Amino acid sequence: MKIELINFEDELAKLPPERRVQIEVKTEELHREYLVLRKLREQLNLSQREVANRLGVTQSKVSRLENGERQLTLGTFNEIVHTLGGKWEITIEIPELGEMKWIGEDLVKEFLASDNELGEQPTAL
Repeated sequence: MKIELINFEDELAKLPPERRVQIEVKTEELHREYLVLRKLREQLNLSQREVANRLGVTQSKVSRLENGERQLTLGTFNEIVHTLGGKWEITIEIPELGEMKWIGEDLVKEFLASDNELGEQPTAL
């Protein structure tokens, strides 16, 4: 049995130009999101192992989060920032509703207490 390897660049080239642009934009967005964790850790002069110890997880889990190999959920982000002694906030502005602002843990608690209409389950580190 012959195994055929698929080249990502070749497959990408087969897509319409609009779809390629969408994929490139989404890839860049995801890359920036995961860089936030690495930059935060580096600005605190912490190694992945030190962050892992504070979180009570393995260094490889921290590495997978930083490299985008593991999905970064809002709950995980909250846990990381809180464990590192920080806080965060989200401001949402919708014309019909005005401005809504949540501070990290309050948003996570509110989300977990809601019916969670998307049917998503929070995941742990």
